[in-house]
Amino acid sequence: TRTQKGVSGLWLVPASGGEARPLLVDEFNHGEPSFLPGDEFIAFSSNRSGPFNMWAIHIESGRLSAMTFGGGSDQHPSVSADGLIVYSQFGHQTDLFVLSLDSGESERLTAYTLDNFVGRFSPDGRKIAYHSTRTGNPEIWILDLESRQDVILSADPAEDLLPDWSPDGKELAFLSNREGAMSLWVARADGSGKVEQLSEQEIPIPSAVWGVSLSVRWTPDGKSIGYVRPSAGGASLWQIDRESGAVEQLRAGVLRFDWYLDRNRIVYTRLHEGELELRAANLTTGEDRLLYAGAHTEMIVAPDGSAVALVKSNSHFDQQLFLLRLERPLTADGLPLSLIHI
Repeated sequence: TRTQKGVSGLWLVPASGGEARPLLVDEFNHGEPSFLPGDEFIAFSSNRSGPFNMWAIHIESGRLSAMTFGGGSDQHPSVSADGLIVYSQFGHQTDLFVLSLDSGESERLTAYTLDNFVGRFSPDGRKIAYHSTRTGNPEIWILDLESRQDVILSADPAEDLLPDWSPDGKELAFLSNREGAMSLWVARADGSGKVEQLSEQEIPIPSAVWGVSLSVRWTPDGKSIGYVRPSAGGASLWQIDRESGAVEQLRAGVLRFDWYLDRNRIVYTRLHEGELELRAANLTTGEDRLLYAGAHTEMIVAPDGSAVALVKSNSHFDQQLFLLRLERPLTADGLPLSLIHI
C-alpha cells in the first residue's frame, strides 16, 4: 500500500527488488493486500462502495470483484493456504446498560442501531434521559424503567445531546445546534412548553460521538447549570444562571466535572504533565486534592458523595467501569479522600 495525497492505492514490487508499479490507484482508499492461492488475485479492503468491504483484483487484467457487501467496516484480511479468508468486521453501536452495585448484574436497556449515549437517572430514579442517533441525528430520549417505554423529547433536525435533569426532575438541560452554533438549552421533561435557549454562547464540540466526553450538570440547588466549554486555550468550567442567563467562567483546565454535594465543590478531570488526574476542588476556598491519577474518561459523582463512577481507559477499545469509594469530608466545605486506589 502506498499513500499519495491522502489516498491509499495498491502497488506491486518484485520480491527481489526493483521498480514498483501501480496496481490500483484511484480516488478510493485500498489497503491490506494479501495474495490468494495461485498468485492470480489479491484480496484487499476498499471503500469504493462506501463502507470498507473486502475486494479482490485480478493482477493481470485489473478486474475487480466485491467479496463482502456489509454496511459496516470489513478489514484486515488474512488468507489461508486453501483460499479461506478471515477478516474483521467493525460496526459501531453503543447501548445503555444498568448495573446493580449490590449484585454486580447488568441489564441491557437499549438495542437500537447506531449510538445511545450518556444515560442520566432522573432524581427519583424511575427514568433515564439520554441521547440517541437512531433516527439519523442525535435526539434526546427518555426511558421509563418500569414500563420500558421510550419517548423522544426533541424531535428536531438539529443535534440535541448531553441531557441532564434538574434537581426537581421537571427540566432537562442539553446542548443543541438548532440555532446554528452548539449552545445550552432547557426543555420541560414532560415535553410541554417551549424549548428555551439559555445562552447564545457557543460550546464547540468535535462531533456528537466525541461530545460525550464533555459535561453538562445542574447545580445541586437547581439555580445554575455548569458545563465544560472547549476553547483554543483549553477546556474550562463555566456556569450559567438558570433565570438570568448570566454566564461565568469558574475554573480553567477542566476536561470533565461533576458537582460534589453543593455548588461550591467539584470533582473534575485535568491533564497534568501529560497524565490525566481526577481531583476534588473547592471553588470558593481554592482547596484542591488528588483523588486518582491515571487514564480515564466519563465519570459521575454519587449524589451522597460516597463514590465516583468512572471509566478507566487506555484506548477507545479498552474501557472498563470502576467505582472509586470516597471518604466524606469532616467539615461543611471540606474535600473527600479516596478510600481505594484503582
